[in-house]
Amino acid sequence: MAFSSSLTPTVATLLSGQRNLHRHRGGAIFIPKNHNHPKIISYNSISVSAALKCPISDEPLFGAIESSIKWSEEQIDKAGEVIPKSFPFQINDKVGQTEIFLTREYEGETIKVEVKLCHIIRAKKDDGTIRFPVVVQVCKTNEIYLEFDIFAHSDEIVIETFELHHPDLVEKPALNRFRQVGLPNADEEFVEYLKRRGVDASSMKFVYEYGLNKMDRECNQLLYRLKDFLQT
Repeated sequence: MAFSSSLTPTVATLLSGQRNLHRHRGGAIFIPKNHNHPKIISYNSISVSAALKCPISDEPLFGAIESSIKWSEEQIDKAGEVIPKSFPFQINDKVGQTEIFLTREYEGETIKVEVKLCHIIRAKKDDGTIRFPVVVQVCKTNEIYLEFDIFAHSDEIVIETFELHHPDLVEKPALNRFRQVGLPNADEEFVEYLKRRGVDASSMKFVYEYGLNKMDRECNQLLYRLKDFLQT
């Protein structure tokens, strides 16, 4: 469950790999199933699907790119880029990065949160609720920390498992890991423990919206770079 820091050159790989997954806001050229927008987007009477399937010349492709740029700009939620004053974390985010990292200091502890964009894409369920996995670390030092696997829901967080990382236990990994069912009298207390440190349904819902907006924004930037390439 260690934190990863892999970077991809662009968000294109992520979006192309997930283009058939349901999400309430889409990418650009690749249009997810069950999207509110039609599967064929027209721009100046040029069909995106026709342009992609019939490369007779670059002009239809250019029209398709223009159409996708216009559509992708409509998906970007400007309000979603504003971080609420009540949000307790610093967001560590780089263009093309497929994870969102959050950090904060709390009473001598360092709180770290990792959310993967591939999980955000799949988070919205058919009933409109959201559910996605999150990794949380509560660090006393670099070597001593608690690491939680949780699920963020629309109105709650649920702890699946957690581990105590300690140098004295490094050779006894089986002793590190606790399952929620193994501590029936402490699960609610640990949820409150995380809430006091800023990990709650409200903050995770903002991360969910931020992640969707990040993908829309970066996909839009990618399309502009593609347009510039075709024009040069």
